[in-house]
Amino acid sequence: MKIKQLALMVGITGAAFLGMGMKVSADEVTHTVKSGETLSGISAKYFGDYTRYMEIANSNNIKNADLIFVGDTLKIDTATGEIVDATAEEAATEATTPATETTESTTTTTTTTTQATDGSVESIVRAAASAYGWDSGANWEAIHFIIQHESSWNPNAQNPTSTAYGLFQMLVETSSDPAVQAANGMAYIASRYGTPVNAMDFWQANNWY
Repeated sequence: MKIKQLALMVGITGAAFLGMGMKVSADEVTHTVKSGETLSGISAKYFGDYTRYMEIANSNNIKNADLIFVGDTLKIDTATGEIVDATAEEAATEATTPATETTESTTTTTTTTTQATDGSVESIVRAAASAYGWDSGANWEAIHFIIQHESSWNPNAQNPTSTAYGLFQMLVETSSDPAVQAANGMAYIASRYGTPVNAMDFWQANNWY
C-alpha cells in the first residue's frame, strides 16, 4: 500500500488555510483531523515529508499511528516541526465533523521473502474475521485478496521503504504474532472501510488501502 501524500505547500496564505478549517498564526497552524486523513498525509502536507508521521504521533501521545479520529486537533509549528496539543479553548473553536474513525493508510509492496498461504496462518486470520462475520463469502474472499497482495501471507513481511509490517502491512505493527496482526487488520478494515469488500474495492482502484 502506498502512503497518501498531499502536496500542500506550508507557505500559502493564512486565508487559504482558514478556508480549509485550519488556523494560521505566523509559523504555527492548528489542524483538525478530517475524514479520510492520515498522519502520513498530514506530515507530507506540512513538512513535505510523509515519513515524519511518527513525530506527530509521539508529540500528541498517539499510541497507534494507524488509528486517528475525526475531530482530533493538532497544533503544528511549521518553523521547527514541533507538533503539540492544541488547548481546549483552541480546539473548541475549530470546525468539527461527526466522530467517525479514520486510520492511517500504509505503503504498497513488500520486497522481503514471501511464503505461500500457510494453513495455520489462514485459520488464525479466519478466526479473527469470524468476530466480524467476515469468515465466509465475499468478505472472506476480499480479506484473502488483500493479504495475498500485501504480504503473500507472510507475517514477517517488511516493507523496505517504511515501517509497514506483517500480514496487513500496518505502519506501526510491532507484533510478529499472526493472531495479533489479524486482530489489528480487522479493526483497521472495519474502522476505515466498514467491510473487507469495500477495502478490496479501494485497493483495486488505488493499489493500496
